[in-house]
Amino acid sequence: MTDIGLPGMDGQQLATEARRRRPGLGILFVTGYDNLIKEGQLLREEGFEYLAKPYGYEDLARALARLVGFEGPLR
Repeated sequence: MTDIGLPGMDGQQLATEARRRRPGLGILFVTGYDNLIKEGQLLREEGFEYLAKPYGYEDLARALARLVGFEGPLR
C-alpha cells in the first residue's frame, strides 16, 4: 500500500521496483488525486487497486480483499 505522491520516488516508481523484486505482488495505491492514477499505465495490469482519499475502512477492506483474492463476506 502506497500513496501515489511521495517525495523522491513516487508511488508508481515504488510499485514498479516492488514488482521487479516480487513479481505478482498486489499493490494498493491511495491518492487525493485520483485522475493521476486513472491515467497511469499500472492500473491496466492485474494486481493493482486504488482508493481515492478520503476513503473509509470498508473501502480499504474491500480493496485489500480483492488484492489477495478473498471472496468471503467482510465483517
